[in-house]
Amino acid sequence: MIELNYYCLSNFKEDKENNIKLTIIKNEKDGYVVELDNDKCMAEIVVEEPTYAPYRYISFEVVSLMDGKVKIIYSWYDDETSQWSDIEKELNKGIQFLNNFKTMEQ
Repeated sequence: MIELNYYCLSNFKEDKENNIKLTIIKNEKDGYVVELDNDKCMAEIVVEEPTYAPYRYISFEVVSLMDGKVKIIYSWYDDETSQWSDIEKELNKGIQFLNNFKTMEQ
């Protein structure tokens, strides 16, 4: 678990070029939660041993306001077959989605 927390801490930083604000919600031995916000949508990366969840250790979800409701517009969850390369690829893919998302209702 500590390795996963370190991985997230070392690879995801605030991105001023793309106007992404990063807020660390939880940074403890048993879990890591970070929120990424670009004013168009928000993402949350959760790294922990879930008690009840559709993932093994890592959850990545992007939400936005669509039709007046908050909806998950992108998600990825690791599973028992996920390797480090898969995790890195999918987290980077999610960050790219966050960078490219253009619409948010006002």
